[in-house]
Amino acid sequence: MDVNLQQRNKKTMETIYYTREANAVLNTLIEAGDEVELTMLLEKAKVNFLIAPTVLSGLLQGQEIVYRMEDGVQYFRVNENYHLLKRETDSYRPRDVDIYLRFRQAIKQYFREHYSVSDYAAILRVTPKYLATVVRRVSGQTAKKLIEQETVDEIKHTLLHTQLTAKEISAQFHFPNTSSFCRFFTRHTGVTPQEFQKNSLIIK
Repeated sequence: MDVNLQQRNKKTMETIYYTREANAVLNTLIEAGDEVELTMLLEKAKVNFLIAPTVLSGLLQGQEIVYRMEDGVQYFRVNENYHLLKRETDSYRPRDVDIYLRFRQAIKQYFREHYSVSDYAAILRVTPKYLATVVRRVSGQTAKKLIEQETVDEIKHTLLHTQLTAKEISAQFHFPNTSSFCRFFTRHTGVTPQEFQKNSLIIK
């Protein structure tokens, strides 16, 4: 088997595995309806303690959950925005919400690869048409827009928190060249990477 194919298959299986664990955490917090202490949360969700940091980090980055610490103890609860999503999608099949959440987690993992909607559909083992329909139904946005927005947000974060040049960021985000990177960023933000970085320094 091709080495690249083996690596892609491994990444796909890891995505499915961590998504299953993440959904278990979310369902536990939803059922609790309140804060849950870390140890109790992992026990109820039946999540392996060894992978818990990765699972929780992904949910925190995706803003599905929030936490606070008191006397050295961590407490987690579902983000209010996630509750809004659940209320807005009550009329949809649970599978739709599950597909949508898995899609959001997948684009956070693979945004540097510039995958298409079809690529993500393959990762999630659904058809591109079905994925596009579910994402539009649940979020009101197109799957392509969410994919591109994730990339834009990560580029902004890099511009704000590093001193990397446009050429270096272009390479880091797997753009074919600096020009295409700058065109992509300007098309989505209305300013060049350099202008965005300069304006952020002025604001600071």
